[in-house]
Amino acid sequence: MHDGWRTVTLGEFTDVAIERQRVNSDSGYPVAGVLNAGRGLFDRGSMLGRETSYPVLHQLRAGRVVMRKLTAWEGTVAVVPRAFNGFHVSTEFPTFRLDERCILIGFMALICQYPPFWEALKDRSTGTVQRRKRVSPSAFLTVPILLPPLADQRRIVDLIGAIDECLRAVGLQQTAVAAVITSFRETRLEELAAENVDLGQVLVGIEAGRSPAAKDRPPQSSERAVLKVSAIRSGEFDPAEVKTVDSLTALPEASRVRVGDVLMTRANTRDLVGSVCIVDEVPDNYYLCDKTLRLVPALKRVAPDFLVEVLQSGAARAQIELSATGTSASMKNISQSSIRSVRIPLPTMKDQFELGTILAELRIVAKALQSEVRAFSEARSVLLDLLLSGRHRIPDSYDTLLELQG
Repeated sequence: MHDGWRTVTLGEFTDVAIERQRVNSDSGYPVAGVLNAGRGLFDRGSMLGRETSYPVLHQLRAGRVVMRKLTAWEGTVAVVPRAFNGFHVSTEFPTFRLDERCILIGFMALICQYPPFWEALKDRSTGTVQRRKRVSPSAFLTVPILLPPLADQRRIVDLIGAIDECLRAVGLQQTAVAAVITSFRETRLEELAAENVDLGQVLVGIEAGRSPAAKDRPPQSSERAVLKVSAIRSGEFDPAEVKTVDSLTALPEASRVRVGDVLMTRANTRDLVGSVCIVDEVPDNYYLCDKTLRLVPALKRVAPDFLVEVLQSGAARAQIELSATGTSASMKNISQSSIRSVRIPLPTMKDQFELGTILAELRIVAKALQSEVRAFSEARSVLLDLLLSGRHRIPDSYDTLLELQG
């Protein structure tokens, strides 16, 4: 154990501090929710008092801890940021005050993001049905954590904060690149002289797979897999989003996914149904499921890169979303006949190649930024575990490094 580090329960530096506010039917209340997996708070918008059955709400204060009693073990616990000061939650969410002489608010925020902390909450949950188990405020106070001295807490907060700043910076770059892609595509499509045709006029065919019973895990090298709909995102193929199929299940050879395929989702939420991408890399034992389609372009009329881009344009997306059917907001479907009916501009092959090539290069940049985000996120997760578990201590020289950076 490092000098001054000790195992304590939350109750040694935390107490229940709930601000109750009686609901007035004519008053407005900004409402917050708490995401799972330690992802913090989100804005649920405002409501009038008459829109809730709760006679009393709990009011949030910056720097306090808020926990959802139901499913707290899923990480629905967070420190309230300044932006949510004065927001409201239901009585399902108790709040707690920290003694800042013992623990930094920023350090407690990291504890709330730490999976072993959620496991400790799970151990203290009560109830007969797993999804309905609750953690009481008194049980919350019995959770043990490893508490460093304030100086070490500050070092840990600063180091994780430096990684978070990198993530924010890369996120801004991602937003900028995405805006450039959209702007260039929409502007260039408007500028190009082009006839408008039905998508079906430039397709040789549309091919689908099937969805056999599968295990929701990555396949081993010799195993086969079918795509999830999440493998196809706007302009990006994610080969990690698959399910493993057993060796006895028959899969049609025609549904095997290959590099260069233009893929589309036929079922998803309204804003994601009809997402399209080109497969840039894929193992040779991956197959289409029945909710993923292969668009086979007539190569003498339309370039695959251009096809993917034009189907992501505002005009095409509006048609796709309008054609999507289904009563559930979480799962809309688009038929092959509706896909074939989508009207797209069709410029010359030279112009198609030019637009597709430029946007393909921009997407390489976007993919590289996504890889940076993944690398920073993985490093953050590993470092958070090393630091909060006490298995690694930041050397005093880190303070000097921070001063030089500042």
